[in-house]
Amino acid sequence: KRMEDELTQLNRRLTQLAATHGLTGLTNRRTFDGFLLRQFESCDEISVLLLDIDSFKGYNDTYGHQAGDRCLQAVAKVIGDATADTSGLSARYGGEEFAVVLPDTGEGDALKVAESIRLAVRALGLANPISSRGYITVSAGVAARTDAMCDDSALVGHADSALYEAKRLGRNRSVVSSSLNLQYVASESI
Repeated sequence: KRMEDELTQLNRRLTQLAATHGLTGLTNRRTFDGFLLRQFESCDEISVLLLDIDSFKGYNDTYGHQAGDRCLQAVAKVIGDATADTSGLSARYGGEEFAVVLPDTGEGDALKVAESIRLAVRALGLANPISSRGYITVSAGVAARTDAMCDDSALVGHADSALYEAKRLGRNRSVVSSSLNLQYVASESI
């Protein structure tokens, strides 16, 4: 009986290790992908945030990889705390990029989560002389499910496009993907 209990505990621990990114403690990309697929199939309303640490390569080059790791851990904690008491999930997506899945959450509320993360990261006060602002900041792309999205990868693609736009507009901001669909028509001068 005692051996079974130890094996059960060990299996639970191995499962947790397999689902977790070692450095940040957030879930890993594989776990994120599985969770997103399940939630996309079961939720009518769902949002995804993609967040990227601004000018991180320069930070790493300036302070070294150990400081870079500590920075990743600090930002990961802020992002993880944002979903700690929710049905959402935070993950290390890759490099200096993080992802958040928010089931049963529309675009407006997802934007509020992205902004609270962005402001909390800025409040960490981690110096980054490479950044024009002098501190570590994040950019966020926010996408909510629409009827036009056929699968979960389309949702992530929209969040990625919004993140790209946030970077293009000068970083340290959140952009919603619905704002990218606006079409402008130049009026001709008469």
